[in-house]
Amino acid sequence: MTIMKFSGSNIANRALTALGTVTIFFIVLYTSISAVPPVMSERISWDEAVKLRSAYLGFKPLMVEYTDGVSGRPVKAPLQGFKMDARLIDEVINHNQNGPGGDATADSMLIYFGIEGFSGSGVTKTPNYTIIVVGVKDGVIMKNPKSGDINQSSVMDKADPCPPNCPN
Repeated sequence: MTIMKFSGSNIANRALTALGTVTIFFIVLYTSISAVPPVMSERISWDEAVKLRSAYLGFKPLMVEYTDGVSGRPVKAPLQGFKMDARLIDEVINHNQNGPGGDATADSMLIYFGIEGFSGSGVTKTPNYTIIVVGVKDGVIMKNPKSGDINQSSVMDKADPCPPNCPN
């Protein structure tokens, strides 16, 4: 029978190696997965919105590429948001075209991210980001109540990225 002998320095080295491995694992795990706080939508002040936007812009924001309206040259800038026609949002929430006989008022909205083509090529290839807005009723994406067809409900996209479509 063989008995493994550990000296004080050997145990310390193994413990430090294990601790280092666990630390690296958690760093990789928690920097690659975004933790979502368990909160519901809430009203915030514009000052709080500015803080949240600043934090986003200071930490690896998504980038967009667009053509400068004056020079005609391509410009790369951080994606700051999306602008969408308010009537389209109102339709998703209050007048959802989810078919006859259904309750056409959503409880909430779900906003998906999407990519609609690309600008540039090679290492300068940049996604054209968009958002897709759908109505949610009782925890389910709104569909036509008779056919169950989601294509007959109000699903909106073509949100204009900011920049270049930022309000002044």
